[in-house]
Amino acid sequence: MSSVFKNRPFHHRHLENFIVAFGNAFSGITIRKLDANKNKKQSYEVPIEYAPKNKWISRIREQNDLTTSQVKITLPRMAFEMTDIRYAPDRKIGVNGTYVVGDIGGLRGKIYPPTPYDVIFDLYVMTKDQVDSQQILEQIVPYFQPYMFVNYEILPEYQIKKDVPITIQAYQTEDTYAGSPEDQRTVTQIFTFAAQMDFFGPMMLSSSIIKDEFINFGYEFGKPKHTTIELKVDPLYANKSDTYTIIETKIEVM
Repeated sequence: MSSVFKNRPFHHRHLENFIVAFGNAFSGITIRKLDANKNKKQSYEVPIEYAPKNKWISRIREQNDLTTSQVKITLPRMAFEMTDIRYAPDRKIGVNGTYVVGDIGGLRGKIYPPTPYDVIFDLYVMTKDQVDSQQILEQIVPYFQPYMFVNYEILPEYQIKKDVPITIQAYQTEDTYAGSPEDQRTVTQIFTFAAQMDFFGPMMLSSSIIKDEFINFGYEFGKPKHTTIELKVDPLYANKSDTYTIIETKIEVM
């Protein structure tokens, strides 16, 4: 039995490119500090990075000693990580047919329809108090109604982009205010997002020329009534540089 994966290596960098796009989508969030008269005293952008939660929290709690090799990081701060991936059968558009990408090095490129997965991301927001925490919250949630779209290159080698819908799946907050007086207070918000991503398989390249094609309109599974249009080159032996005509035939299937 032969392996389906043998001799078909490919890497479209779907996850790598989307992680960059996801982080860019949440960059630019700004905290404003006000004085006693509610005038703006200062403002600064909240940094964001890709990092696991446990490692990030342990860094927050490091001893603030500049003589050590590592000091705790400043707040507020954001981090995110991919935590799960789930097949989304309701978004599957079928297994038949292909997408024609176009001419690639003199060959005709095509690719099968993608496989849909919901990729789960957790976004962690850490602040020193509830005021900063609420400012960040209010700069995120208005963009989800219920979707926010993130644009990225789904097939960068062919310059093909896609808008990926993202929804908020869950939200929780943790406040260490009840800790001991020696503990630094931190307010942690955790947003869970689902990104509706598509994953393409290998690109297929061919030097053959399509000379006979059928297009079905109005076809539904279990309902045979539809319209088929056939487009055929006449004569079929003609090449690109030869003289030929395109014959169109319409067929009503009842």
